[in-house]
Amino acid sequence: PNLIINYTSINASIMAILVIKSLNVRLTMLSGQTLTFHMPQGEHTIVLKIGRTNHNVPIYILPNNQAVRINGSFTGRPQVHIDQPSYK
Repeated sequence: PNLIINYTSINASIMAILVIKSLNVRLTMLSGQTLTFHMPQGEHTIVLKIGRTNHNVPIYILPNNQAVRINGSFTGRPQVHIDQPSYK
């Protein structure tokens, strides 16, 4: 897999909704869940909705398929962190 998405929450009732249009994927993530995908090379926009907040996350999959990691969390407020390998 070249895309790894983790989600954690201090409140189990707050889930994340993941949308990857390029793969036609819409999934609900529970706290503690990790999903992996093999994405085609190039630029993609990942939507991670945590609570009421949509996070549009641009990522770039390199030709060497180095993994991009997205960590979503809810600790009273939604947060998204991206570990994107350098592509310059």
